[in-house]
Amino acid sequence: MTYAAAILAGGESSRFGADKALADLAGAPMIEHVSRVLRTGACRLAVVGHDEAAARVGAEALHDPIDAVRGPLAGVLAALQWARDADWLVTVPCDAPLLPADLAARLIAAAEAARAPAAFAATASGLHPLCAAWRPALATPLREHFARGVHPPVRALAPEAALVQFEDELAFANVNTRKDFERVLARLSQA
Repeated sequence: MTYAAAILAGGESSRFGADKALADLAGAPMIEHVSRVLRTGACRLAVVGHDEAAARVGAEALHDPIDAVRGPLAGVLAALQWARDADWLVTVPCDAPLLPADLAARLIAAAEAARAPAAFAATASGLHPLCAAWRPALATPLREHFARGVHPPVRALAPEAALVQFEDELAFANVNTRKDFERVLARLSQA
């Protein structure tokens, strides 16, 4: 079983007030913390939507397809098309630097056990659908949505996806504000 991994970094960071992917977090850009989780098991790594961040972590730079409807699934489509020769694609956002080391393995194992085309991470607070494992064949129905001018909810792309429950809520914290940043920094300094 091979999987490719992609970090979604195409957001505008407007609530954060600076480039989140490259923000210094405990001595390294945030995207480096994220890439460490994926790099150990992935056969290849890409960053969607941020060329400088891709170069910083030695990943391939991808861009949203021109005809994609704007939203997070545009980056997922770019990654699905890029990963077409892999068994699985694992995606994560660039602003979740505390992700668990076993994220990819658990997502893929759950999807395979359920014979589902995808698996999404979940915690007590809810679903984290961009922390996911996807079969690259999902690019086809996603392109069909976009051809109709529709950006479906992320969950709707694979309604039969397996859900994988993780206990550590903070592991899936997105750094959207400076307050989020301080909370994540405090966790890293305890490690």
